Formats: sequence, C-alpha cells, structure tokens
Amino acid sequence: MSQLVGENSRDRWYPNSVIELKDYLYSCKKLNNDLISGLVSNLAYNIQYIEYLRKTLRELNLSTVLKTQTIKSFIITSLSIIEALIIEFSDSKKDEKFKVVIEKFERMTDCPYNEIDIQSLSDLRVLRNHIHLNKAKDSSLTDYKKFWVAEYIEAKRLLHLLITSNYFESKEVEMFNFLHINKVYEK
Repeated sequence: MSQLVGENSRDRWYPNSVIELKDYLYSCKKLNNDLISGLVSNLAYNIQYIEYLRKTLRELNLSTVLKTQTIKSFIITSLSIIEALIIEFSDSKKDEKFKVVIEKFERMTDCPYNEIDIQSLSDLRVLRNHIHLNKAKDSSLTDYKKFWVAEYIEAKRLLHLLITSNYFESKEVEMFNFLHINKVYEK
C-alpha cells in the first residue's frame, strides 16, 4: 500500500495550528473566558479536523463511499462547531435542543444569517442526526443517499459566515480560506 506522504518527506502538509485557532476564537468576547477554555480547545481541534477533511476531499481520489463518509464527517463536525458557537452567542442553555438554539439565534439583532441561511441550517441540523447509524431502516435512508456535495458546500458556507462574523474581533480570517467555495473545482 502506498503512503500519502512518505515518512521522511519534506512535503508534509500542516493545517492551521491549534494555538492560532485558539487565539482567533479568544478574540470573541463571549469565548474569552477561562470557564470555557475547554470549549475553545475543542472548537480549535475540530476546526483543524475539518480543514484536514477538506484537504482529503480535494486531493485524494476517493471511492464514492469514502467521499460520502468524509462529507458526512465534515458536515457533522461543522454543525457541531456552529451549534457550540451559537449556544454561546445566544446565551442558550447547553441542554437545549439545537432547533430551539437556532430559533433564539435567528431572533438576535447581530445574527449573521439571513432567513435562507437559517432554513439551510435547520435542514443540516436534521441531516446531522444521521450520526445514529440505526436510523436507516431501508436503503433509501442510508448515509450514502443523504450526504453529498450540495450539503457539504452549504455546511462550509454557513460555518465560514459564522466564524468570520463580527462576533470575532480578529481580522485574521485568511486562516479560514479553506472554507471558501471554489466554483471551478469543488468536491
């Protein structure tokens, strides 16, 4: 079996560092709190992970099943990041249903999402529940039939809108360029 990058290769790829991601996240007043430093760490780890998934989708010639599963992981992780952020931004309770959190966030005057974005977020919220493998009772409900490029692009777009919004004082948004949609070549 061949390796993606040889063990001693100089051509290693590195995502944005967790330290840089944390610094960016801490530029948000709502996240700059020692009581939620664990949340900021988890957000940074998961942002780094979706950057890796994006790179995987762009550069590897995956089978359709592996591509779908990678897209699924990207969507679920992206929605988890969005959910954690909007819980903090809307001062929601941690145990509130994501649907309720979205509704609260939508009513906020500084919500970066418009009505269409909120509908897309709600649709992706339902799709995110496919983390439970036993939901598929017949072949029309499998992950393979539910997760694809359109949902992936929408999850990237919504995360980019939120993570580069005015909630964050840092203007170091170029670290999130991996979330931009490449119209010419998008996987």
